[in-house]
Amino acid sequence: ATLRRRGLCAPTCRLEDVLGTCLARALQLVYMDHTGSFPSRVSHIRRAFETGAVADGTALAFTFSTRRAPWDPDEPEVASLPAGWSEAHAVFALVQVVLAIAATHNLSVEGADIEGLNDYICRPSSPGGLGASGPPPPTTTAMMARDVSDLRAEVRAALESESVAALAEAVLDWADGPADEAPMAEELCLRSKASKLAARVHAALGGGELGAAWRPSSEDGGHRGRPQAMLGPGGAASDADVAGLRSAAAAIARSVSPRSSPSSSDGGAVEDMVAPSAQELAPSEAGEVEVDVAARVVLRRCLLLYPEEMMFLVVRLRSQATPFQKNLERG
Repeated sequence: ATLRRRGLCAPTCRLEDVLGTCLARALQLVYMDHTGSFPSRVSHIRRAFETGAVADGTALAFTFSTRRAPWDPDEPEVASLPAGWSEAHAVFALVQVVLAIAATHNLSVEGADIEGLNDYICRPSSPGGLGASGPPPPTTTAMMARDVSDLRAEVRAALESESVAALAEAVLDWADGPADEAPMAEELCLRSKASKLAARVHAALGGGELGAAWRPSSEDGGHRGRPQAMLGPGGAASDADVAGLRSAAAAIARSVSPRSSPSSSDGGAVEDMVAPSAQELAPSEAGEVEVDVAARVVLRRCLLLYPEEMMFLVVRLRSQATPFQKNLERG
């Protein structure tokens, strides 16, 4: 019903029947509804483009398991993907393959923008691998402040930036920095927990996030909600660690103690601590965190991760003007 309201209609048929022939006209919707893993089915996506089943305006949807499966070594996109496997690796790999194949057909990819789905934000991989283009952009302020109030402001700025990699670095700086005079037991406990959480998250995300699913922001431009399936150069950061880090950072930014959640573990979230909003952070107080926004791909409201290790992704394809077409438009 949601797709019909968007003016989409498509016949129900066997995927092999579509991918085995060249179509005279592209479909409005191609939905590859698999229950198996994604890596062994990259060729299905490629064939959808090669046969003309998809084109400008086509909605392209997938259901795949996030379980590990062998890659076809002949697939060119495999070399640019990070090593290892997890739910975060599966989502990132699917998005990167779709982006890469679409680009070879002069098509760009945007989120389907369907209510109830999560945003997906990622850094596009380079042809020679994610590390081929040099080190990622810096994610924290260059200044290493040593004053405790400055360190708290650095944590606040990282919370505002929505960069969990920057947040982990800021929390580590705070934990390693000077404490208030005669710190209370609650602050010492928070410092210990935050340091352990930040160290684990930083081990995965140090250098910047490669990809993550986020609850979408509100229409008025509010910040996104809790992230999922976060992947970095060092691997996947667990959802529990990321949630716990964000909660601990909120406690640091507000200068409060975790007294109300004495039973929380090192890896758990402090549930009653919420990140401060933009209105609560004065610009002069929060500072700035450098994040390379231009290098990110934002697919709005396109992803659902659900039990039994499954993922659903729906995007829409748009044409990209070739250099020849751009010259024609200028003329």
